[in-house]
Amino acid sequence: MDVEAIAPPPGEPPGSPGALQRFGGTVRNALRFDSRATVSELVHYVLCVAFFHLAIGLLLMLGLSYPAFAVAQDLLQVLYFIPVPALLARRLHDQDRSARLLWLAVPGVALWIARKGLALVQSGTALAEFDRWTWPLDLAAGFTSLALIIVLLLPGTAGPNRFGPDPRPS
Repeated sequence: MDVEAIAPPPGEPPGSPGALQRFGGTVRNALRFDSRATVSELVHYVLCVAFFHLAIGLLLMLGLSYPAFAVAQDLLQVLYFIPVPALLARRLHDQDRSARLLWLAVPGVALWIARKGLALVQSGTALAEFDRWTWPLDLAAGFTSLALIIVLLLPGTAGPNRFGPDPRPS
């Protein structure tokens, strides 16, 4: 069956890029903060990362001991995270918003880094004690992350805005 003969999903114009092409475009633009990104670029990146993480994780789980598997999973998460700040900034730019809203994600990312660091150098008791004292920060980080996700899923502005031309085909 010819891949080009398959009709695009409803709402997608003919000849629009697929999920893997959008994923590749997001990775290529990992350091580009100055343009715009559509909701579909964000959703395709998240779906591709989830699929890759599950598939690669399964292979790693079958071939590595647990400590090596855990380290490999953490390294994969760091790799997947590299394009995220630029993608989210471009998504906010599509709505004609400042990327300063990304500061809402800093508490959650900082807590994740702190937990990973503690897990590497301390016992589980130290991590439990850390969690006992940081639950209010976790709650705040959860609410701010949820607010940011909702904003990121709102539609972008039609036509050009101060951050560039409309990324959707006309």
